Amino acid sequence: MSKGKGENPHIGSDFDDFLREEGIYDEVKASTAKRVLARRIERERKAKRLTKAKMAARMQINCEEMDRLLDPENPSIDLKMLMRAADALGKRVDIQLSDTGQSSRVGRPWAPTRARLSTPGKISKQLAHA
Repeated sequence: MSKGKGENPHIGSDFDDFLREEGIYDEVKASTAKRVLARRIERERKAKRLTKAKMAARMQINCEEMDRLLDPENPSIDLKMLMRAADALGKRVDIQLSDTGQSSRVGRPWAPTRARLSTPGKISKQLAHA
């Protein structure tokens, strides 16, 4: 069956396919991950009742760097900075590689990776009970 004029070519595809077709898959996924991490760090900072200045001091960075770290719209964050933020909050960074169920990962180098903040000792407690 041929598609008529004006029919949506994306019907039946998933959102990831659409992003790949538009050539923005990696950018959108990276931006989304940064937003999630920035919000999580900010939530943890507030829960610990830390001011931005105090957390910046714990991380040994200036307030401008702290603002960039917490800005969900700023896509730049490196693993070292993320680990320093987690440490300042009494957390650690867990990074996990998972199968996507697809045979080819070309063009999706980081898609199966997940990063999260967790409380130190949580994994060792889980292993002790296993």
